[in-house]
Amino acid sequence: MQLVLDTNGITVKKKNNVFLVATKDQARMISPHKIDSIAVIGNILLSSAVIRMAALHRIPIFFFSAAAKVEAVVQNPYAGSISTIRKNQAFFCESLDGIHWVTELFELKRSHQVANLKYLQKRKTALSGKIGETIVAIEKIPLTLNEDNQKESGEIKNHLMGKEGAIARIYLQAVSKAMPPTFQFDKRSRQPGLDYYNATLNYLYGMLYSVIHDASLTAGLDPYFGIMHADQYNRPSFVYDLIEPFRPWVDRLLIDLCLYGQLDESHFIKQGSGFHLSKAGKSVVIPAFNDFLEDRRQFEQKRMTNKNHIHRYAGNFATYLKNYR
Repeated sequence: MQLVLDTNGITVKKKNNVFLVATKDQARMISPHKIDSIAVIGNILLSSAVIRMAALHRIPIFFFSAAAKVEAVVQNPYAGSISTIRKNQAFFCESLDGIHWVTELFELKRSHQVANLKYLQKRKTALSGKIGETIVAIEKIPLTLNEDNQKESGEIKNHLMGKEGAIARIYLQAVSKAMPPTFQFDKRSRQPGLDYYNATLNYLYGMLYSVIHDASLTAGLDPYFGIMHADQYNRPSFVYDLIEPFRPWVDRLLIDLCLYGQLDESHFIKQGSGFHLSKAGKSVVIPAFNDFLEDRRQFEQKRMTNKNHIHRYAGNFATYLKNYR
Protein backbone atom coordinates (compact mmCIF):
# COMPACT_ATOMS: atom_id res chain seq x y z
CA MET A 1 0.00 0.00 0.00
CA GLN A 2 0.97 3.64 -0.21
CA LEU A 3 1.39 5.34 3.17
CA VAL A 4 -0.05 8.84 2.79
CA LEU A 5 0.99 11.50 5.31
CA ASP A 6 -1.31 14.44 4.66
CA THR A 7 -1.95 15.93 8.11
CA ASN A 8 0.23 18.79 9.31
CA GLY A 9 2.18 18.00 12.46
CA ILE A 10 2.52 14.24 11.96
CA THR A 11 5.80 12.80 13.20
CA VAL A 12 7.33 9.62 11.80
CA LYS A 13 10.06 7.80 13.70
CA LYS A 14 11.73 4.42 13.63
CA LYS A 15 10.92 2.11 16.53
CA ASN A 16 11.76 -1.60 16.74
CA ASN A 17 12.37 -1.64 12.98
CA VAL A 18 8.89 -0.37 12.11
CA PHE A 19 7.51 3.06 11.31
CA LEU A 20 5.91 4.87 14.24
CA VAL A 21 3.42 7.40 12.85
CA ALA A 22 2.07 9.77 15.48
CA THR A 23 -0.36 12.68 15.65
CA LYS A 24 -1.42 14.66 18.72
CA ASP A 25 -4.19 12.18 19.40
CA GLN A 26 -2.90 8.77 18.39
CA ALA A 27 0.02 6.67 17.21
CA ARG A 28 0.27 3.59 15.06
CA MET A 29 3.08 1.25 14.10
CA ILE A 30 3.42 0.09 10.49
CA SER A 31 5.75 -2.59 9.21
CA PRO A 32 7.89 -1.54 6.21
CA HIS A 33 6.94 -4.86 4.62
CA LYS A 34 3.38 -3.56 4.20
CA ILE A 35 4.41 -0.36 2.39
CA ASP A 36 5.26 0.15 -1.28
CA SER A 37 5.82 3.91 -1.13
CA ILE A 38 5.36 6.90 1.15
CA ALA A 39 3.55 10.06 0.02
CA VAL A 40 4.21 13.21 2.02
CA ILE A 41 1.61 15.92 1.43
CA GLY A 42 1.36 17.78 4.75
CA ASN A 43 4.11 19.52 6.74
CA ILE A 44 5.47 16.68 8.86
CA LEU A 45 8.56 15.66 10.83
CA LEU A 46 10.47 12.73 9.37
CA SER A 47 13.60 11.36 11.10
CA SER A 48 16.76 10.39 9.23
CA ALA A 49 16.38 6.88 10.66
CA VAL A 50 13.02 6.62 8.90
CA ILE A 51 14.58 7.68 5.60
CA ARG A 52 17.36 5.11 5.98
CA MET A 53 14.91 2.35 6.84
CA ALA A 54 12.74 3.26 3.85
CA ALA A 55 15.80 3.16 1.58
CA LEU A 56 16.85 -0.21 3.02
CA HIS A 57 13.44 -1.65 2.12
CA ARG A 58 13.42 0.14 -1.25
CA ILE A 59 10.46 2.29 -0.27
CA PRO A 60 10.59 5.60 -2.20
CA ILE A 61 9.39 8.73 -0.39
CA PHE A 62 7.49 11.19 -2.60
CA PHE A 63 6.88 14.78 -1.56
CA PHE A 64 3.71 16.21 -3.12
CA SER A 65 2.20 19.67 -3.34
CA ALA A 66 -1.39 20.16 -2.17
CA ALA A 67 -2.47 19.53 -5.78
CA ALA A 68 -0.63 16.17 -5.81
CA LYS A 69 2.22 17.39 -8.01
CA VAL A 70 5.50 15.63 -7.21
CA GLU A 71 8.06 18.10 -5.86
CA ALA A 72 10.83 15.75 -4.67
CA VAL A 73 11.70 12.06 -4.34
CA VAL A 74 13.98 10.31 -1.84
CA GLN A 75 14.89 6.80 -2.91
CA ASN A 76 17.42 3.99 -2.72
CA PRO A 77 20.10 4.93 -5.30
CA TYR A 78 20.71 1.28 -6.22
CA ALA A 79 17.13 0.07 -6.70
CA GLY A 80 17.10 -2.13 -9.77
CA SER A 81 20.10 -0.34 -11.27
CA ILE A 82 21.50 -2.31 -14.21
CA SER A 83 23.88 -0.36 -16.42
CA THR A 84 23.09 -2.39 -19.58
CA ILE A 85 19.38 -1.63 -19.33
CA ARG A 86 19.93 2.08 -18.87
CA LYS A 87 22.55 2.32 -21.61
CA ASN A 88 20.26 0.55 -24.07
CA GLN A 89 17.35 2.66 -22.90
CA ALA A 90 19.23 5.75 -24.06
CA PHE A 91 19.79 4.24 -27.53
CA PHE A 92 16.19 3.03 -27.70
CA CYS A 93 14.66 6.37 -26.72
CA GLU A 94 16.59 8.15 -29.49
CA SER A 95 15.50 5.67 -32.16
CA LEU A 96 12.41 5.13 -34.29
CA ASP A 97 11.90 1.93 -32.31
CA GLY A 98 11.24 4.13 -29.29
CA ILE A 99 8.64 6.14 -31.16
CA HIS A 100 6.92 2.96 -32.33
CA TRP A 101 6.87 1.75 -28.72
CA VAL A 102 5.18 4.99 -27.59
CA THR A 103 2.64 4.50 -30.38
CA GLU A 104 1.87 1.10 -28.85
CA LEU A 105 1.41 2.78 -25.45
CA PHE A 106 -1.08 5.22 -26.94
CA GLU A 107 -2.91 2.39 -28.73
CA LEU A 108 -3.16 0.57 -25.41
CA LYS A 109 -4.38 3.74 -23.72
CA ARG A 110 -7.06 4.14 -26.39
CA SER A 111 -8.26 0.55 -25.89
CA HIS A 112 -8.61 1.21 -22.15
CA GLN A 113 -10.48 4.46 -22.82
CA VAL A 114 -12.88 2.60 -25.10
CA ALA A 115 -13.38 -0.02 -22.37
CA ASN A 116 -14.41 2.77 -19.99
CA LEU A 117 -16.87 4.14 -22.51
CA LYS A 118 -18.40 0.71 -23.04
CA TYR A 119 -18.78 0.44 -19.27
CA LEU A 120 -20.61 3.79 -19.25
CA GLN A 121 -22.82 2.62 -22.13
CA LYS A 122 -24.15 -0.12 -19.89
CA ARG A 123 -24.56 2.17 -16.88
CA LYS A 124 -26.11 5.11 -18.76
CA THR A 125 -28.51 3.56 -21.24
CA ALA A 126 -30.02 6.92 -22.20
CA LEU A 127 -26.58 7.96 -23.47
CA SER A 128 -25.77 4.62 -25.10
CA GLY A 129 -26.21 5.86 -28.67
CA LYS A 130 -24.09 8.99 -28.18
CA ILE A 131 -21.37 7.05 -26.39
CA GLY A 132 -21.39 4.51 -29.23
CA GLU A 133 -20.81 7.33 -31.71
CA THR A 134 -17.91 8.55 -29.57
CA ILE A 135 -16.33 5.09 -29.58
CA VAL A 136 -16.55 4.94 -33.39
CA ALA A 137 -15.01 8.42 -33.68
CA ILE A 138 -12.15 7.54 -31.34
CA GLU A 139 -11.36 4.27 -33.12
CA LYS A 140 -11.22 6.06 -36.49
CA ILE A 141 -8.44 8.44 -35.43
CA PRO A 142 -5.13 7.16 -36.87
CA LEU A 143 -2.23 7.07 -34.43
CA THR A 144 0.29 5.72 -36.94
CA LEU A 145 1.73 7.51 -39.96
CA ASN A 146 2.23 5.82 -43.30
CA GLU A 147 5.87 5.10 -44.14
CA ASP A 148 7.11 6.07 -40.69
CA ASN A 149 10.69 5.21 -41.57
CA GLN A 150 10.82 7.93 -44.20
CA LYS A 151 9.74 10.66 -41.77
CA GLU A 152 11.66 12.66 -39.18
CA SER A 153 11.15 11.60 -35.58
CA GLY A 154 9.97 15.10 -34.66
CA GLU A 155 7.21 14.92 -37.27
CA ILE A 156 6.04 11.56 -35.96
CA LYS A 157 6.06 12.82 -32.36
CA ASN A 158 4.00 15.87 -33.28
CA HIS A 159 1.53 13.66 -35.14
CA LEU A 160 1.21 11.31 -32.18
CA MET A 161 0.70 14.07 -29.63
CA GLY A 162 -1.89 15.76 -31.82
CA LYS A 163 -3.89 12.60 -32.40
CA GLU A 164 -3.65 11.47 -28.77
CA GLY A 165 -4.88 14.89 -27.70
CA ALA A 166 -7.83 14.66 -30.09
CA ILE A 167 -8.78 11.25 -28.69
CA ALA A 168 -8.54 12.56 -25.13
CA ARG A 169 -10.84 15.52 -25.85
CA ILE A 170 -13.54 13.36 -27.43
CA TYR A 171 -13.24 10.75 -24.68
CA LEU A 172 -13.46 13.27 -21.84
CA GLN A 173 -16.48 15.00 -23.36
CA ALA A 174 -18.33 11.68 -23.31
CA VAL A 175 -17.20 10.90 -19.75
CA SER A 176 -18.35 14.31 -18.53
CA LYS A 177 -21.85 13.90 -19.96
CA ALA A 178 -22.20 10.56 -18.14
CA MET A 179 -21.28 12.01 -14.75
CA PRO A 180 -23.73 13.38 -12.16
CA PRO A 181 -24.25 17.14 -12.69
CA THR A 182 -21.93 18.05 -9.79
CA PHE A 183 -19.03 16.25 -11.47
CA GLN A 184 -19.51 17.33 -15.07
CA PHE A 185 -16.76 19.52 -16.53
CA ASP A 186 -15.97 21.55 -19.65
CA LYS A 187 -12.43 20.36 -20.35
CA ARG A 188 -9.32 18.83 -18.80
CA SER A 189 -7.68 21.22 -16.34
CA ARG A 190 -4.50 20.56 -14.38
CA GLN A 191 -2.75 22.77 -11.86
CA PRO A 192 -5.26 23.66 -10.50
CA GLY A 193 -8.30 21.58 -11.36
CA LEU A 194 -11.10 24.00 -12.21
CA ASP A 195 -13.86 21.62 -11.11
CA TYR A 196 -14.41 18.71 -8.74
CA TYR A 197 -13.74 16.02 -11.33
CA ASN A 198 -10.42 17.43 -12.51
CA ALA A 199 -9.28 18.22 -8.97
CA THR A 200 -9.77 14.58 -8.01
CA LEU A 201 -8.24 13.26 -11.23
CA ASN A 202 -5.11 15.38 -10.69
CA TYR A 203 -4.75 13.90 -7.21
CA LEU A 204 -5.22 10.33 -8.44
CA TYR A 205 -2.77 10.80 -11.32
CA GLY A 206 -0.22 12.07 -8.80
CA MET A 207 -0.61 8.88 -6.77
CA LEU A 208 -0.41 6.76 -9.93
CA TYR A 209 2.78 8.62 -10.89
CA SER A 210 4.49 7.36 -7.74
CA VAL A 211 3.56 3.77 -8.57
CA ILE A 212 4.92 4.10 -12.13
CA HIS A 213 8.11 5.72 -10.82
CA ASP A 214 8.63 2.90 -8.34
CA ALA A 215 7.97 0.24 -11.01
CA SER A 216 10.51 1.91 -13.32
CA LEU A 217 13.22 1.98 -10.66
CA THR A 218 12.54 -1.59 -9.54
CA ALA A 219 12.90 -2.80 -13.14
CA GLY A 220 16.22 -0.98 -13.52
CA LEU A 221 14.88 1.69 -15.88
CA ASP A 222 15.92 5.33 -15.84
CA PRO A 223 12.82 7.40 -14.95
CA TYR A 224 14.46 10.53 -16.41
CA PHE A 225 15.17 9.33 -19.96
CA GLY A 226 12.04 9.09 -22.06
CA ILE A 227 10.75 9.58 -25.56
CA MET A 228 7.60 11.63 -25.86
CA HIS A 229 8.03 13.81 -22.80
CA ALA A 230 11.82 14.13 -23.06
CA ASP A 231 13.29 16.96 -21.00
CA GLN A 232 10.08 18.98 -20.74
CA TYR A 233 10.14 21.28 -17.70
CA ASN A 234 12.79 19.11 -16.02
CA ARG A 235 10.16 16.45 -15.24
CA PRO A 236 10.91 12.72 -15.10
CA SER A 237 10.18 11.97 -18.72
CA PHE A 238 10.09 8.17 -18.97
CA VAL A 239 7.54 7.99 -16.14
CA TYR A 240 5.26 10.30 -18.13
CA ASP A 241 5.61 7.99 -21.13
CA LEU A 242 4.94 4.77 -19.22
CA ILE A 243 2.01 6.18 -17.25
CA GLU A 244 -0.13 6.76 -20.36
CA PRO A 245 -1.80 3.34 -20.85
CA PHE A 246 -2.64 3.15 -17.13
CA ARG A 247 -4.36 6.53 -16.81
CA PRO A 248 -7.73 5.09 -17.98
CA TRP A 249 -7.58 2.53 -15.16
CA VAL A 250 -7.56 5.43 -12.70
CA ASP A 251 -10.24 7.18 -14.77
CA ARG A 252 -12.48 4.17 -14.13
CA LEU A 253 -11.82 4.44 -10.39
CA LEU A 254 -12.94 8.08 -10.41
CA ILE A 255 -15.93 7.31 -12.62
CA ASP A 256 -17.15 4.81 -10.04
CA LEU A 257 -16.52 7.17 -7.12
CA CYS A 258 -18.75 9.72 -8.87
CA LEU A 259 -21.45 7.33 -10.06
CA TYR A 260 -21.80 5.62 -6.69
CA GLY A 261 -22.03 8.93 -4.83
CA GLN A 262 -18.91 8.46 -2.74
CA LEU A 263 -17.81 12.04 -3.39
CA ASP A 264 -19.79 15.26 -2.99
CA GLU A 265 -19.26 19.02 -2.61
CA SER A 266 -18.15 18.64 1.02
CA HIS A 267 -15.03 16.78 -0.12
CA PHE A 268 -13.52 19.83 -1.83
CA ILE A 269 -12.15 23.22 -0.91
CA LYS A 270 -11.83 26.27 -3.13
CA GLN A 271 -8.30 27.64 -3.45
CA GLY A 272 -7.66 30.54 -5.80
CA SER A 273 -9.11 29.78 -9.20
CA GLY A 274 -9.42 26.04 -8.64
CA PHE A 275 -10.38 23.24 -6.29
CA HIS A 276 -8.48 20.75 -4.13
CA LEU A 277 -9.57 17.72 -2.19
CA SER A 278 -10.31 18.49 1.45
CA LYS A 279 -9.13 16.25 4.26
CA ALA A 280 -12.51 14.52 4.13
CA GLY A 281 -12.11 14.05 0.37
CA LYS A 282 -8.66 12.53 0.77
CA SER A 283 -10.08 10.14 3.37
CA VAL A 284 -12.27 8.77 0.56
CA VAL A 285 -9.83 8.90 -2.36
CA ILE A 286 -6.67 7.52 -0.71
CA PRO A 287 -8.21 4.24 0.57
CA ALA A 288 -10.00 3.85 -2.77
CA PHE A 289 -6.69 4.19 -4.61
CA ASN A 290 -4.96 1.69 -2.32
CA ASP A 291 -7.84 -0.74 -2.91
CA PHE A 292 -7.49 -0.12 -6.65
CA LEU A 293 -3.84 -1.18 -6.54
CA GLU A 294 -4.85 -4.51 -4.99
CA ASP A 295 -7.85 -5.08 -7.30
CA ARG A 296 -7.30 -7.91 -9.78
CA ARG A 297 -7.90 -7.68 -13.51
CA GLN A 298 -7.16 -9.58 -16.72
CA PHE A 299 -4.49 -7.86 -18.78
CA GLU A 300 -2.15 -9.32 -21.40
CA GLN A 301 -3.32 -12.88 -20.73
CA LYS A 302 -2.54 -12.56 -17.02
CA ARG A 303 -4.84 -12.06 -14.04
CA MET A 304 -3.18 -10.23 -11.17
CA THR A 305 -3.41 -7.03 -9.13
CA ASN A 306 -3.24 -3.67 -10.88
CA LYS A 307 0.01 -2.90 -9.06
CA ASN A 308 1.59 -6.15 -10.20
CA HIS A 309 0.44 -5.56 -13.77
CA ILE A 310 2.23 -2.20 -13.78
CA HIS A 311 5.42 -3.69 -12.34
CA ARG A 312 5.25 -6.60 -14.78
CA TYR A 313 4.82 -4.24 -17.74
CA ALA A 314 7.86 -2.21 -16.69
CA GLY A 315 9.83 -5.40 -16.02
CA ASN A 316 9.04 -6.85 -19.45
CA PHE A 317 10.20 -3.66 -21.11
CA ALA A 318 13.44 -3.75 -19.11
CA THR A 319 14.01 -7.37 -20.17
CA TYR A 320 13.56 -6.34 -23.80
CA LEU A 321 16.11 -3.54 -23.38
CA LYS A 322 18.77 -5.90 -22.01
CA ASN A 323 19.24 -7.33 -25.50
CA TYR A 324 18.42 -4.21 -27.51
CA ARG A 325 20.91 -3.39 -30.28
